[in-house]
Amino acid sequence: MGSCRLDAHGIATVTAACTGPATLLRREVYMPGWHATAGGHHLTTHEAVSLFQSIRLPAGTTTVHFGYRPPHERLALWLPLLGILVAAGVPSGTWLLGRRQNPVPDRGPL
Repeated sequence: MGSCRLDAHGIATVTAACTGPATLLRREVYMPGWHATAGGHHLTTHEAVSLFQSIRLPAGTTTVHFGYRPPHERLALWLPLLGILVAAGVPSGTWLLGRRQNPVPDRGPL
């Protein structure tokens, strides 16, 4: 394991200059949805010490960006739209066909 010099750039970015491969321990609660990138490449975020995040760093200088995206974010964006479509009657087609709920019965010729 190498030693590293760390320079923080805000709360979500750090530049690490490491003499050899190393593990960075970030004291942010580990939860699904946390991710890290370096040079446009995804880094695997691991749970460390049963609470925090850790990532493996290569030797050399690496700038790491951390971010969070809730695991079910896409589903949470589509469900309200689906609810609006159901409320508008899209699945049954009633809004397209203009059907009446209680048609007047045909009584034949008068």
